Amino acid sequence: MKKDELAKGRKYALRPKGSRTGDPLIKVTYIGPVHVRQCRIRYEGGELEGLDEWILTRQLVCLWKERKELLRDEERAARLEAANKLAWDGVSEEAISAVMIASGEYTGFQRRWDTDAASAERYWARGRLSGTPFVDDPANYQDRHGRWHLSFRTAFKAAEAFAAAEPELVDLYLRSWEDSLKAEGFEPGNRHEHDLLREWAPSFALARAWGQQPRGYAAEREIERLRELVSTAVRYLREAGEAGKAGRIERGLHGQ
Repeated sequence: MKKDELAKGRKYALRPKGSRTGDPLIKVTYIGPVHVRQCRIRYEGGELEGLDEWILTRQLVCLWKERKELLRDEERAARLEAANKLAWDGVSEEAISAVMIASGEYTGFQRRWDTDAASAERYWARGRLSGTPFVDDPANYQDRHGRWHLSFRTAFKAAEAFAAAEPELVDLYLRSWEDSLKAEGFEPGNRHEHDLLREWAPSFALARAWGQQPRGYAAEREIERLRELVSTAVRYLREAGEAGKAGRIERGLHGQ
């Protein structure tokens, strides 16, 4: 626990050194003070009952009265991690992260989706999915503080749906990153930016595929925009009495 979360005289659950998640916790009283990363406690049970000792502050994992809820959360977290190991792959993880960032709801994603309920439901709804992400996977759970912990599978489903619902927003984010990495990679000493561009290319392609946006989609739109600009310029030349110049540009535009 953090230093400012500890109160003198209160009972806490101590996780002994070398113990693992699920092992029995020890009841102790915090008698203070905290010095650097250590604090002084008194054992309230076990072989050391009544003795005082300096321990690492992080060994105090929760209030004693919350120990059952903590152990339950740890059990559920282990179950979620096991489910995520079966579903995870690096390319999909990066694609999910890109879509989440593009949505403006999150700053990224890594293996599992830890979130407040309101943000998750809003993101889910923007993907035009029905129901709630919490009930999408039996491995999902809500911890004792009310925070949602959602699986890789649920995050994948949400990202795929969001990219399909808002493909232009996702493509805008991806093009921004690609343009930035491409430009920075030409600067002296920054060739690693081009390595990142190649590394992330499969993930970006997957995110675009979710939105049915091929990699050349942005380029096609830009070409169409430039064609419209050239056509406008041709019209202005004709209006200015430069029909010959306008004709040459127009023939070039059509490959003649």
